[in-house]
Amino acid sequence: MGREYLKKVRRIIRETPELRSLLETELLEDIARNTTPLSPGFDIAKYRESLQYSYGHLKLYALDSTDRVDAIKLWNMFVEQTVRQALPPMRYELPLDVKRQLQEQGQLGPDLSPEALENYRQEYFRQPSQKALEAVADSQRAVILGDPGAGKSTLLQYLALDWVEGKTELLPLLIELREYAIAQTHNFLEFLHCGRGVNWQFDRQQLDFVHRTFLEYFCAVEIVNQFEKQRTLTFEQLRDEIFGQYWQDETWHEVLQLICGMIDAIFVGNIINLLMRQDVDRSQFLDTEKDMTYGDTRLKKEAINNLLLAAQCLMIVPNRIALENTERQLLYLLKQEIEVEHPDLFSNSAVKEIIRILAATWQGNTEVLTWLKSHLINLKKQESYFFIFIPIALLQGWKDDPETLLWIKKQIQQAE
Repeated sequence: MGREYLKKVRRIIRETPELRSLLETELLEDIARNTTPLSPGFDIAKYRESLQYSYGHLKLYALDSTDRVDAIKLWNMFVEQTVRQALPPMRYELPLDVKRQLQEQGQLGPDLSPEALENYRQEYFRQPSQKALEAVADSQRAVILGDPGAGKSTLLQYLALDWVEGKTELLPLLIELREYAIAQTHNFLEFLHCGRGVNWQFDRQQLDFVHRTFLEYFCAVEIVNQFEKQRTLTFEQLRDEIFGQYWQDETWHEVLQLICGMIDAIFVGNIINLLMRQDVDRSQFLDTEKDMTYGDTRLKKEAINNLLLAAQCLMIVPNRIALENTERQLLYLLKQEIEVEHPDLFSNSAVKEIIRILAATWQGNTEVLTWLKSHLINLKKQESYFFIFIPIALLQGWKDDPETLLWIKKQIQQAE
């Protein structure tokens, strides 16, 4: 590398906190874990202790009301259940008033004939059984159904204790509705803040986040219900009036992604094609403030929000095989944006978001890994912030690749 390039790299390293962290070897492994920092108002140690206190031992007082104390760990007594990936026959054994109400609302089809119900029962029991922990680990979303006393709550508590024992980095949010039912609180958010059971310690900002998350989820569920169940929303309306109208509004992005996770992949492919075809006037998304490092005007991420949202919609699709051609086209367009950066370079925050989404959508993809390495080495525009964030993306999306960490260390050493 030439001297001028080395000077640029050293200046970026000095002035950019993200790259300075990369130079400290002991921090590389921490970045590779790709964990999201928690709000300062959340005491994670106290939350861990609260989970352990609430669920770590069997609640024997339900069986013995005497003062005898027997501390039997749930971990030692837990017996893993088996499950089947199908709706159990009890789904048709609803009380008549509930069944009638659901049918009137269009949420339940007409009754099955006795013969059809018997065939359904037999089909259910022909489904292969699977260990519950294995089934949950293989699922992004799961609903556990079973009779009272089958161990549904115990299974969730066991999963929460996995994090307490350090067996997973996924932070559990275990909410027991029966505790909410008996809590003396005015609403659900108040229960999260000061309810019974686990000590949540949610501050105002976190409560707002939880509230917004619930609203986004139920909004997506209602839209999908109108599309798939009630048939009051056609696909063209879903595509053009929902996605076509709101894709530029970032407050809708989470709802739009959730919808894509609930509908068939073929529909998602059609929506992604719509997003890729959007003609964006980039002049509207030039940052009004000069870049602090280089003093020029940079492009904000909103200039390619259509592609970023398309990637996030693709990311949430469980089976992407049916979208192979669409995925290839989307990846090509994002590569072009990163490679060309013309006529304007992307801002620091824009590059950070572009790289984050790229790494999350194609994590583990060896083709993308090879391309990112090649682009970092051959990057001509020395003022580009991709110099900084590509190494971080490699650690986020390919942290399990044994060569990635060594390769990044080597590149940094060469740049010093």
